[in-house]
Amino acid sequence: MMGHFGRILLFLISCQLSLMSKGAGSFSSITIPRPQHQPSGDLDTRSDYFSSLLDKVLLITNDRYDPIKLTYHPTFFTQARTVRLLANGEELDVIWLMTDIQRETRLRPIRTPLMKGLLGVRCLVIRQSDKKRFESIKSIESLRKLLALQGHDWPDTKILRANYLLVLPVRHYHEAFSMLAKGRADYFPRGILEALPELESKKELSLTVANHLLITYRAPIYYFVNKQNSKLAERIELGLKRLIATKALDKHLKNYHGFELVNKLMKNHKTKLLKLYNPLLTTESQNVSHVYYYQDDLFKQ
Repeated sequence: MMGHFGRILLFLISCQLSLMSKGAGSFSSITIPRPQHQPSGDLDTRSDYFSSLLDKVLLITNDRYDPIKLTYHPTFFTQARTVRLLANGEELDVIWLMTDIQRETRLRPIRTPLMKGLLGVRCLVIRQSDKKRFESIKSIESLRKLLALQGHDWPDTKILRANYLLVLPVRHYHEAFSMLAKGRADYFPRGILEALPELESKKELSLTVANHLLITYRAPIYYFVNKQNSKLAERIELGLKRLIATKALDKHLKNYHGFELVNKLMKNHKTKLLKLYNPLLTTESQNVSHVYYYQDDLFKQ
């Protein structure tokens, strides 16, 4: 019979083999972040875009790699904690976040903008009663007199402050909408693909989007993996290249629920673009080819 020491040794060997297998990309499932619950109790659907896109990335590479299924982690984590867990090789295998220098230092980014840069096209969610007020905003200088809401651990907070805009950080994303409705701040910048679905789920707050006004800055959102997980990184990179080549990424983007606002605001000649500088980009991310962006001149200073 196997002794106590032998069982411990066998367990340690099996753990090591599991880790080696995971690093080699041969595991049958990968763990991704769990969506946040909304105040209504429903799961936040914003992450559906990225999880379903990742599913397509894995599927289109099945000819080169073993099939993999996605598994949601049972616990919701903040952005800061997802970075920490992934960097330590704990609990998560892939995350998707807006990039910055710190995240690219701690993790391995796959430098393909998953929303083709549209995360950095920000419409301003405001109170309906303030629509006239925001029609007079024509410059960054005018906007600097007002107070914005942003997540406390979002790179956007640092970007806005670097451009001398006033920001009130919030710990929980969903709190920002009620805080805005109560007059705690003047506006809440949201990605142009995010705003409409969010407002539809919060009609009781009487919020809207400022007409003919967008903030833009280069803010790619990437998939990230642990620095040691080169095989998974290579697979995701290959899958994204194939989706781009077949126009499947464009189709995925345009099928997203909030895309109608892209056509309404970005293609309207009356829309004013307030361009900001993003000091948080690595040299590599600054040099990502313009072909990966929906409309590159949105971000040129």
